[in-house]
Amino acid sequence: LLLNDVPADSDLFKPVIPLHADGIITDADARQLTVQVPKFAHAHVDDRVVMFFGGISLGELPITDINAEPILTFQVPYAVVAQAAGPTHQKNDIEVYYTVSRMGHALATSPLLENVRVDLRLPGGPDPDPLTPIHELLIDPWIIGENGIDRNIIYANQYGKDADITVPWPAGAAAPTWLVGDVVQVTFGSLDLAAYSINASDFADKKDLVFTLTGTQMETEGAGDQPLKYTVTRRFPAAGSVPEYSNTAVSRVVTVHVIGGNDVPGGGTNLPNGEFVNLNPQGALDWANTRNGVQYRIWLNYANVRDQDHIFVKFVGYYPRRGTAPVVGNTYEADAVISTQDINRGSYIFTIPASHFTNDLFPRLTGFGHGHYIVNNQGGTGNAPEV
Repeated sequence: LLLNDVPADSDLFKPVIPLHADGIITDADARQLTVQVPKFAHAHVDDRVVMFFGGISLGELPITDINAEPILTFQVPYAVVAQAAGPTHQKNDIEVYYTVSRMGHALATSPLLENVRVDLRLPGGPDPDPLTPIHELLIDPWIIGENGIDRNIIYANQYGKDADITVPWPAGAAAPTWLVGDVVQVTFGSLDLAAYSINASDFADKKDLVFTLTGTQMETEGAGDQPLKYTVTRRFPAAGSVPEYSNTAVSRVVTVHVIGGNDVPGGGTNLPNGEFVNLNPQGALDWANTRNGVQYRIWLNYANVRDQDHIFVKFVGYYPRRGTAPVVGNTYEADAVISTQDINRGSYIFTIPASHFTNDLFPRLTGFGHGHYIVNNQGGTGNAPEV
């Protein structure tokens, strides 16, 4: 079989790696790396090209358009770049080339693209799964509100107040993989906190890093679900013709539930007044209307009322003159968790026992009774005025 109009070695050009134009393939480059075959003379449709990166074949592609520039583009998997970089994850002399064949016959081999530099060194060590955008060995961050213990939830009474964000130091064998000079950047919502450079004390102690989210910053981002993440960046100095470059490891994004004042029972304002039921025409509790106990009604039409809201009620008896101490033994406290049925009914009623309304407790036959309640839910606490 005679082959006419065939390319020779001299017709081929070195492969081109666009992301190596600055002289270095970084971790970010390796996640989207391509190698191009420049257009060459005597190419035919369906000629086959095999690309080699660091001695590893990237497979074979057919030429479909002899006038295209580049004539072919190969995708380079991250795993191939990592394999070529070797156990140190960094190499300066990788070679890249390609071969051309037609109808199963080898025709030509391109010149070598030499001294391809790769550096995949990451804070945290090698990425276990480079096909994801995160570094799985970075431990999830968390935030705790003022005087709180719960992670990644900011309650209404913590909203607008400083909170602590913790970036955990790597555990176990990964502990030494953060180095002095690595830069930690925390992002809460859309806000980047001030970047922090790891110092010698941090490296020696290997303790978690704690950042402050100010109350003002929290309010700027607002209530609702906010993403929290961090990155760790290692910068490498310029060397020869290679400029300064960096590799960045990215943590998972965790969701922080931020509850603003408007989310609490009552929406940040007083809850509706509780009311004593069956008062006499003078608006008072008397002997007759307390014999079966006293009903204290709480209206369930307040803002943000929800199934499983927890209501706490307190009744205190006082002697006639305001400002005196409560009647000894005449404090009643109770609580209840409301249901959807209660909400649909419109109110919830507590019954204060008749034993709190006796001549023994009120020997002067008159007095005052103060009723007060609060409601707790995941958002926080709502308060009602005393009645």
